[in-house]
Amino acid sequence: MSKHVFGALARTTLRSPAGRRLAVSLLSTVAIGFLASLPAAAPSPVQPGTTPAASASWLTRLNQWRTSTGLATLTENTLWSQGDAAHAFYMVKTGLVTHYEDPANPYYTVAGDTAAQNSNIQVSSSTGTTDDQAIDWWMAAPFHAMNMMDPRLTQTGFGSYRDGTASPWQEGGALDTIRGNSFSGGSYPVYFPGNGTTEPLTRYGGGEFPDPLQACPGYSAPTGLPVFIQIGGNVNTTAGATHSFTGNGTALSHCVIDSSNSAVSSYLYTRGGVILVPQQPLQSGVKYVVALTVNGVAYTWSFTVGPFFASVSAVTPNAGALAGGTTVTITGAGFNNSMASVKFGTTSATSFSVVNDTTVTAVSPAHTAGTVDVTVTTASGTSATSALDHFTFGACTAVTVSAAPPSPSTPGTAVKFTGSAFGCSNPLYEFWILAPGGSWTIMQAYSTSATFNWNTTGLAGGSYLYSVWVRDAASSAGYDAFFPGTAYALTSSTCASVSASAAPPSPSISGTAVTITGAALGCANARYEFWILPPGGSWSIGQAYSSSATFSWNTTGLVAGTYSYSVWIRDASSTASYDAYFPGTGYTLTSTNCTSVSASAAPPSPSMLGTAVTFTGAASGCPNPRYEFWILPPGGSWTIAQAYSSSATFSWNTTGLTAGAYSYSVWVRDAASSAGYDAFFPGTAYTLTSPCASVTASTMPVSPQSAGTAITVTASASGCTNPRYEFWILAPAGSWKIAQAYSSSATFTWNTTPPSGTYSYSVWVRDASSAAAYDAFLPGTTYTLTTTPCTSVTATAAPASPQAHGTTISITASASGCSNPRYEFWILAPGSSTWTIVQSYSSSATFSWNTSGLPAGTYRYSVWVHDASSAAGYDAYFPGTTYTLT
Repeated sequence: MSKHVFGALARTTLRSPAGRRLAVSLLSTVAIGFLASLPAAAPSPVQPGTTPAASASWLTRLNQWRTSTGLATLTENTLWSQGDAAHAFYMVKTGLVTHYEDPANPYYTVAGDTAAQNSNIQVSSSTGTTDDQAIDWWMAAPFHAMNMMDPRLTQTGFGSYRDGTASPWQEGGALDTIRGNSFSGGSYPVYFPGNGTTEPLTRYGGGEFPDPLQACPGYSAPTGLPVFIQIGGNVNTTAGATHSFTGNGTALSHCVIDSSNSAVSSYLYTRGGVILVPQQPLQSGVKYVVALTVNGVAYTWSFTVGPFFASVSAVTPNAGALAGGTTVTITGAGFNNSMASVKFGTTSATSFSVVNDTTVTAVSPAHTAGTVDVTVTTASGTSATSALDHFTFGACTAVTVSAAPPSPSTPGTAVKFTGSAFGCSNPLYEFWILAPGGSWTIMQAYSTSATFNWNTTGLAGGSYLYSVWVRDAASSAGYDAFFPGTAYALTSSTCASVSASAAPPSPSISGTAVTITGAALGCANARYEFWILPPGGSWSIGQAYSSSATFSWNTTGLVAGTYSYSVWIRDASSTASYDAYFPGTGYTLTSTNCTSVSASAAPPSPSMLGTAVTFTGAASGCPNPRYEFWILPPGGSWTIAQAYSSSATFSWNTTGLTAGAYSYSVWVRDAASSAGYDAFFPGTAYTLTSPCASVTASTMPVSPQSAGTAITVTASASGCTNPRYEFWILAPAGSWKIAQAYSSSATFTWNTTPPSGTYSYSVWVRDASSAAAYDAFLPGTTYTLTTTPCTSVTATAAPASPQAHGTTISITASASGCSNPRYEFWILAPGSSTWTIVQSYSSSATFSWNTSGLPAGTYRYSVWVHDASSAAGYDAYFPGTTYTLT
């Protein structure tokens, strides 16, 4: 839910009791109250200061009311309290009772203006009005009381101001009820007064804005105490027609106000409230019962008019020994009302003493271990229990600690602290250390272990403090008792000298792992730091202080030259930069030059523009080659494409480059080399090509031609240097087929075997380096194949029939009417009814019939003929003619 925003407040100056009416437009329930004059008190002007002029009891009183209705207690926001005090000061000094402050007014403050917009406010013409009386007056005014009894409220602030010289108001107060309200959640219903409680108020004396009596025709102040129920946030309420308000069983005249009343609907909707106002003041000692239905749900509660029950809000300390005897201070309210007893659980305190209405001291009795509620009983009854009144038996009363070995010790010594608790059966120990110039640190958190082993290795010398906290396992306190900080000295020693050696000894080839070893004298806990000075450079730490006496110097990638190494040494307890040092000693790194380098490109040249080309170098003769890749564009100059690195590959992005012959080169040198290069791979050409832009094609001879004619299709591409051609043919009523796959040949010889009809041819083209299906294509172009059928055929045999079997006989045919005759020869053997093809269709007009091995008898021969362009089985035929073999 979004935070409510208040409407404009009328700037009405309240200069006299007659002028106490104030016109206000509100979007949420913030009310204004005017207290009737109280008995005169001696003037006590109060000057504004940096702290609110409110007593400390207001929050106790407010929480006493909330506890009586079963609500959680509130906490104070001191910044809000300062703002409420500022607005109280403003109202008293200016006489203006408003939910805002005028920036032009000299008493204006930002904090006061903000508080005014978020608070219940009230004024009185007497400085004798106390903060508790202001809280009680608001509780007797239902719209104020609903703000204060809202279950969603968790924080508040309060401020008051008094000035006996001011007029007309000598006291003012403000209680924040908005900023601490989340306006979401909450546990309902909330009854006021609390169900089954005793409360002290009997009447409503008027002076609240908005005035609840405007909804009760014929009612005038004073009336009985308005009571109410809240059923939920932001809920419209409708009270049922049947309701009752009885006192000791006698029905009382009363008025019911729900959110259907337009004059106060927004106030009651915000908190889902219904108010009942008895027409006459209530009477002390009477038990009242309220019954009604709200939104169809029945509610009943009761309360008695009389002194408040006492309440407990704090017990200090909140833990003690099982044997009892712990003196505790009990804070709360209502203690002056004839206190009868103080109990720890069900056991009475050994003794108690009432200090004032808000304070009691008591001595705890003997008790078993555990946490109990501390309750007080007065003439009005026994205080309700809450988490605020807890007391834990079993608390530790004291703890001692010993250290072994005793102080002082040298750093590195294992020091054992042992604690011993008193007064508790299940002690838990927590060990703390304060380093010199540092802050307290938990070294071992609460546990059942009474000992802590302090590892002083690596600690600087100096005066440390140790402390032990102890609490019983049942205690919720931070500690029940503690052993105060006690000094423990760690004395340090210094290293006298250090020597160092390197393995392998100087010189070494760059890339060798060199181990430098230090050896300290005169200290128990030596710490080593290794330094390196490169040629022409400055000293740098190669390995920071540690307990390791060795440093592995990685020389890979270092340039050749004379380096220096040094070792600093100090004891772990030393605070010096060093106790001793090994002076800089030379160490020479040499290089092994690369002798050669080769390179390759993938994919190989040529490639289409946009291809990712990977160049790979391979050096010889050096342990740590570094590669540099160069590119020379057509007509340009050499450029470093990838500077020296350990990577032997370079990915050349050719996207956006122009087509042409480029060159690539690779330089190589060892990581230790200071030369521009040790060797290089000479510039090698790499061609980048562009895609073919278009293609044309022609045929020879041109269409139309007879089927069977050999047609040559010739293509010509433009825009690419290495065109590859693919030829396609579409037969009549067929589908496109590749007639000649991609190749460098720009021509295709089309064998136009019948049938005749209208064909189409197409040519696709792409550059040799292109990965596309095609760069360009010639769209399908028609080509017509025609047919000229043969009209007749004759045939003769030589020698003429008859002939002896074994004779070779030539049968010769002659076709008419067609330009490209094709002949097929058939033989029918004696006694057979099945003709046999002895020579299939071909351009040969003769058939040589070998009769060797054939039986004698009468044979027949026939010749079929069709034109090469014909798709028919035959155009004409020579009928079967006899031939006799003897």
